Amino acid sequence: MGLAAFGYWMASLLTIVASGAMSLFLSTLVRDQRQAGSLSPLLLMPQLILSGVLFEIGSLTALYPEVASRWAVKISSTVKSQYER
Repeated sequence: MGLAAFGYWMASLLTIVASGAMSLFLSTLVRDQRQAGSLSPLLLMPQLILSGVLFEIGSLTALYPEVASRWAVKISSTVKSQYER
């Protein structure tokens, strides 16, 4: 249980860091807080759709390979399959 918990913790931490980096990048592209708020769904919706949680994305992985949430889902499923049997 200890290694599985560490794997889940590490996947969550890396996802949080990647999300923070994306939000900082978005904040450098806009002039004020209102613009950032209106553009954030454009950044978050591909993360949700292409993560692989809602449905199997199959051939779309070549379309958007740098989706941080996809890697978090992949890491979590690997940790689950290795340590929780």
